[in-house]
Amino acid sequence: MLSPSMLAGENAAYLDAKYRAWLEDPASVSSDWAQLFEGLETPENGGVLPGSGPSFTPRSIFAARATGATEEASGDGIEAKVAQLINAYRVRGHMESDIDPLERRERKRHPELSLGWYGLTEADLDRVVPTAPLYGVPDRLTLREVVAHCRKVYSGSIAAEFMNVMDAEEKQWLLEWLETLPNRLVLSREEELRVLRKLTDAENFEQMLHTRFPGTKRFSIEGGETLVPLLDLVVMEAGRQGVEEIVFGTSHRGRLNVLVNILEKPAHKIVGEFQDVWGETQGSGDVKYHLGYASDTTTLHGDKVHLSLTPNPSHLEAVDPVVQGRVRAKQERRNDREANKVMAVCTHGDAAFSGQGLVMETLNLSELKGYRTGGTIHVIVNNQIGFTTPPNEGRSTPYCTDIARMLAVPILHVNGEDPRAVAAAVKLSVAWRQRFHRDVIIDMYCYRLHGHNEGDEPSFTQPTMYKAIRGRKTPRQNYADTLVRIGFLEESDVQAVFDESKADIAKAASETDEPKIGPGTGLRTYDEDHLLHALWKDHIGGELREDADTGTDREALGQLLERLQRFPEGFTPHRKITRLFTQRQAVARGERPVDWAMAEQAAFGTLLA
Repeated sequence: MLSPSMLAGENAAYLDAKYRAWLEDPASVSSDWAQLFEGLETPENGGVLPGSGPSFTPRSIFAARATGATEEASGDGIEAKVAQLINAYRVRGHMESDIDPLERRERKRHPELSLGWYGLTEADLDRVVPTAPLYGVPDRLTLREVVAHCRKVYSGSIAAEFMNVMDAEEKQWLLEWLETLPNRLVLSREEELRVLRKLTDAENFEQMLHTRFPGTKRFSIEGGETLVPLLDLVVMEAGRQGVEEIVFGTSHRGRLNVLVNILEKPAHKIVGEFQDVWGETQGSGDVKYHLGYASDTTTLHGDKVHLSLTPNPSHLEAVDPVVQGRVRAKQERRNDREANKVMAVCTHGDAAFSGQGLVMETLNLSELKGYRTGGTIHVIVNNQIGFTTPPNEGRSTPYCTDIARMLAVPILHVNGEDPRAVAAAVKLSVAWRQRFHRDVIIDMYCYRLHGHNEGDEPSFTQPTMYKAIRGRKTPRQNYADTLVRIGFLEESDVQAVFDESKADIAKAASETDEPKIGPGTGLRTYDEDHLLHALWKDHIGGELREDADTGTDREALGQLLERLQRFPEGFTPHRKITRLFTQRQAVARGERPVDWAMAEQAAFGTLLA
């Protein structure tokens, strides 16, 4: 009789050798071993040789064995296999997506997206199969059509990661939205033309600055110009869904372009800041790509939305929590308890999103009651390089967005040279934010035409990458080519849009007016200050050293402090708190001396009163 210890896992190699020996010659092993092996399956009765692979179809979490009625109804269980393949595309499809315009991202064929993983073959492709649980298709299609639909949805220009979303309603909403996307018109003709115009404006604005100030640091968006129509679409969609105010936070790259083409800051003011006509960038001592701005805009569909871009320093992500705080304050002021009226939009660089701790800290606070702002739309300008460092040398994860997976929210990787896919990602993101009031991430893949700034030579450190970049058409040219190829526009239409945009940018850059901000005006560089003026009109003016009467009526102060020491009705305080409040009531009555805490209460109380 064999000892049970002989069958332990650490003896697997020894057991395997014994079994092979018995298969070749049963007399070569003892009777105990022979008796054990005789009870096992052999190649003759359906088994396999050890080490020659599993005796079952390879399975993953997507390939739970079909049982019962399904097996009987289909004969070979094809319904279950198709359902498993569909689910695999939902989880793994992003790994084979076409999201990188430079085609530098490694795309490996994942085994769980192959027919063979589920025991299917090429011969099965023309079989008509049930399409459940897939949305957006008839009840029955050929397997070939099912696979084509899955690839279009999950392995095209949008790579969606969302299967870690734990809420059933949220997940089903995302599934239906994505899988019915191929059946919907993403952009109307008017919107297509606006996207082309915004791309053209973005390109011409950068060219204007490059021509006037060659080599000057501006952190251009060239290579990622699709950011401009992306943000324009965010404003448009948000306005359609009831948002009245958007607070933007963004780092340096593309900031000047966003100021002009999204917030409608006059181009000549940007030119003036380059020329420094008002002295040290209008007296602040700050640099032009740190400045904020605010404006009221009317969208393509007639909705009025107030926009503000928060100023930020050189620390790349320092603006993130500031934006959240501003949005929360604005929501409180508006009594926007459902967070439907005021929304945050933060843009990031790919290396900063994965590398700056402030990002994780801000994401971590996003769902807490005291910090919640109803969901932020995070837009990543993923130019696939951080200063001089490529992604595979700058992070340990496949995507720069993997830090956001902790929130279990949708992450949409999208090809920045497919504006229709970008538009779809935007519409999903705004709809998600307004419905579920949680964060969402748009990871827009693009490239960076110049170095980290215009004074750097990127080919010193990334010669192969920049050899590919130098010969590329711009995002605008690629989109225009697509619109001409599908018959949406003629070449002459594209040229007309380009010429009109270039003329408008040149005219706007050449206009002049008196500076409305800067030294002697009473306003800081941040243009939104004039919008806050009405709120603070009773509290500004005078000189710093001017005497001011800060006193208040003794009796009124005592009544105020006494009210501050009352407990809400039905509230039972800790006994030490009761004693503390009793002492403070004595202070309010003048029976005890005033301490710092009571002085602070008096200061805040009288200001509020």
